[in-house]
Amino acid sequence: MITYYEMISFLEEMKNCPKDENKLVFLKNHNIYTPGNTLYRYINHIDELIRTRLNNAVDNFIYKLKTINKDENLFSLEIIEIKKELYYIFKIINNINIPDKNKIQLKKTTNAFADEIEKMLEQYAIDNDHTGKLLNILKNHNLNKMEV
Repeated sequence: MITYYEMISFLEEMKNCPKDENKLVFLKNHNIYTPGNTLYRYINHIDELIRTRLNNAVDNFIYKLKTINKDENLFSLEIIEIKKELYYIFKIINNINIPDKNKIQLKKTTNAFADEIEKMLEQYAIDNDHTGKLLNILKNHNLNKMEV
């Protein structure tokens, strides 16, 4: 068991680090003591970690959209990167030691975010590609059909 402070510091570090399976193992193997409302503060930190990673992934994608133009291959690769980030976030949720009802809620929140990303990308594809290729690529990747 590690201290609350050590776990929160670890979560803060995870916000901007690359995807790392060793960090997932650490989350799975370490528990913290969460009496009273400590659990809810802990879950808020986890939620902040998830939102930060998702926002960073979307910001990176938006930045790259400026150089992609209508290149279907690059568009597809960037969607795959977002999908990898979503899978990594689901792994974080599955590996962290919190009650199942909280895990389910975090997964629902992540899926809702994926829905928003999907809608934003659909609008981008409609506005910027009149051939329909980008929209077709997007529909084939199904960002909003992730694990719940």
